[in-house]
Amino acid sequence: GERVFWDIHQVTLNRVPGYGFGIAVSGGRDNPHFTNGDPSIAISDVLKAGPAEGKLKVNDRIMSANGVSLEGVEYATAVQVLRDSGNTVQLVVRRRVLLPLSPEPQTVRVQISKSRKKDDFGIVLGSKIYVKDIGTKLEGNSLQEGDILLKINSHSTDGMSVKEAKKLIDNCKEKINLLIRREVPRASYVPESTALHTK
Repeated sequence: GERVFWDIHQVTLNRVPGYGFGIAVSGGRDNPHFTNGDPSIAISDVLKAGPAEGKLKVNDRIMSANGVSLEGVEYATAVQVLRDSGNTVQLVVRRRVLLPLSPEPQTVRVQISKSRKKDDFGIVLGSKIYVKDIGTKLEGNSLQEGDILLKINSHSTDGMSVKEAKKLIDNCKEKINLLIRREVPRASYVPESTALHTK
């Protein structure tokens, strides 16, 4: 499960002797670069130490060059437009990024034991009956800050005030059983793999 996003980048390249613009292109309506038949003009290589290094990536799709649209054109047309660009070319490119779908929150059962009866459980609640802070690390305490309490022992926290929840925790003698919901952090952007075939 992934969602595809397109980042649009504007990139200015200066022609350098021996490098040109430092890129190779492929694709086009007559010779698709991508296995799925996408006819975009694509960056197939970025020369090391060339003017495009750090600005463009393999598989970036070129949308336009100096204001001339390269979408849906043939390969030869794209090459000619780039050749005719003079010493400077302004490219607008699309870059594909995959964003994993957010996993479902986890529901976790936690049992915490006091080492001495007079200890507390080291749980400080916030306004949503979530764990705001973790004090003393007691046996079995795998709680994390931000965990939302769904049940304290057999009591549901639905409709319960923070004061009531705190009282319930404080009244527990030696052990407390919690049912919590834990949000799983969203993964960061995952760039598209460059392992696509190049023609």
